[in-house]
Amino acid sequence: MSDASSTASDPGADPSAPLNGTSRALAPLNPVNGFPITAFGPDMGNFQDVIRGGVDPASLFHSFRRRWLLAICMGSLVGVAAAVGLYTLFPESSSAQQLFQVSSKSNSILDSSLEPVSDFALFCRTQAVLLRSQFVLNRAISAEGVAQTSFFEDVPVEKRWQYLADELSVTFPQNSEVMQLSLSGSAPTEELKLIVEAVTKAYKDEVLYEYKSQRLRPRDILVRSLNKLNKDILRLSEQLHGIRKEKGGGYAPTPGQVDPQNRMLLAEAMQLQAKVAQLNEQLIALAGDVTQQKALYTDPQLLEQRVDEAIDGMAETRELEAQLLLLKMQIRDIQLNTSTNRGLAAAAPLQQRYESLLQEVDRFKKETKDQMLDEARRTPSAELRLLVQDFQRKSGTMRQQQQAAQVRITEITETLRERGEISSDLVMRQNEIESLRAVADTIALRIAQWDVEADAEDRISEIEGIETNTGINTAQRYAIAGVGGLGCLALTCFGIAYMEFRNRRLNGPEQVDEGLGIRVIGTLPSLSGRKALDPRHPVVAQLTESIDNVRTALMHDSTSNRRQIVMVTSAAAMEGRTTVASQLAASLARAGRRTLLIDGDLRRPALHNLFDLPLEDGLCEVLRTEAEVTDVIRPTHAE
Repeated sequence: MSDASSTASDPGADPSAPLNGTSRALAPLNPVNGFPITAFGPDMGNFQDVIRGGVDPASLFHSFRRRWLLAICMGSLVGVAAAVGLYTLFPESSSAQQLFQVSSKSNSILDSSLEPVSDFALFCRTQAVLLRSQFVLNRAISAEGVAQTSFFEDVPVEKRWQYLADELSVTFPQNSEVMQLSLSGSAPTEELKLIVEAVTKAYKDEVLYEYKSQRLRPRDILVRSLNKLNKDILRLSEQLHGIRKEKGGGYAPTPGQVDPQNRMLLAEAMQLQAKVAQLNEQLIALAGDVTQQKALYTDPQLLEQRVDEAIDGMAETRELEAQLLLLKMQIRDIQLNTSTNRGLAAAAPLQQRYESLLQEVDRFKKETKDQMLDEARRTPSAELRLLVQDFQRKSGTMRQQQQAAQVRITEITETLRERGEISSDLVMRQNEIESLRAVADTIALRIAQWDVEADAEDRISEIEGIETNTGINTAQRYAIAGVGGLGCLALTCFGIAYMEFRNRRLNGPEQVDEGLGIRVIGTLPSLSGRKALDPRHPVVAQLTESIDNVRTALMHDSTSNRRQIVMVTSAAAMEGRTTVASQLAASLARAGRRTLLIDGDLRRPALHNLFDLPLEDGLCEVLRTEAEVTDVIRPTHAE
């Protein structure tokens, strides 16, 4: 009878009546909210549902209701800690961005044919690739103070350019002619601005300057051709001076000294000389165009760009990058959902796999790129071969025409020399010099056009000023912290409610009757023992009425089932057995029954405090035969 209180009455029942309640169940009497008063019965049909049944919303709600204060306090503590942790885990980000004006059309001033023609979309993609290329980013990282920023903290030196390339964003907002270079991160705004400035300078030095030099490369070819023509004109002028000196000091024919046939031959010779000069000019222009186009195909940067685009389009590359993306998403999901060491340990194998696969992708791209570059250098591309073949065909045709014209000029010169009318060498030299001077004038005019075009605005120009933004993820941080905190609050409340549910506490008298098969004969309001003895307490009347109903049921049942002892017990402490036992004993006494109230709680007896009696010999001494029953019975102040 440890941890139990009992009441005994003398309703004239048989002392040998069973105490375990194996008699038929008693009907419930006017149940009210509070402690259920039960009697055992034979109906145990729903016992498994109450003791081992699954979680249902109603039971979970009642479990939370019993522990709501603990759940709210613990949940609030855990939620606040989780919100602070998430707020710290996702630091505030800043960004720095630089804008470039990219013209979709040629910026040529005099002649748009001088500007290389290219598709604008392809041109934009090319600039985006070049801006994030390795040689540009390495040049930017090597700038003063860039490598020492916290942005590259814990990043290996050999992987810094790739890390920067992944973090850099190059976009054309709304498909406009504005190229936006932006960098975001948790590093200070000043550091992000410094890195963007370094990347911008490296891009201008390594790409835009080279693009302008390549654009003006035909001018350099024309300058070299003009210098060669001037040397030829000087040489021919010296020869002409020598011929004139041999002919007696500047002999020159007059129209009257030449007969009509010779005049026709001279006119034909002059036309042929002009044709030779024109063909020579066309050859120079064609050679310049071919050189420019060939430079586009053989330029190392553009060649690497085409190779990179080809590698990115390979099925093996797409498959490896898809695996990288999947691993990266899995790692981020784990890091977002768990911030403990256990979560980080779970993400470690995926992180190692990601780094290993990243090295494999880099190795595959490097080997493939080296192989394709070596093959491209050894074997010209089909477009370049067609370009060279077309140049050879056109230049061969022009040279044949030049040779035919030169042969005809030689024939005319011999004919005129045989006629001896005039000095044919003098005339031919003069005509040749005039033709070369005409070609030189044309080339000089073309060079002058290129000089004007050199002052034209660049197709890509920097928009002054780097814009910086701080706290770009403030709303996201508060949202993540708030949702995480509320989620932890809800999970903690659910966990405490579930732990309380595992204790399988009863939620009401109906579960005693229907779930355990024990008939309820009455319920009592919740009230402490001392308050139950205070007649002025407002719940005392309700408690007294409920206890009297239970007493009436027991007395009525004792007429057919003789019993003298009633045990009042509970599954755990602080559940009201002392209050029920004392009130039931008082009710039986008021009904005229001689009643003995025995405190069976051997560890924490409380009845003596309730009735203001000293703690003296009692049940233990009687059981050890150290005292007689009559010696340990104490009268109380209650009637």
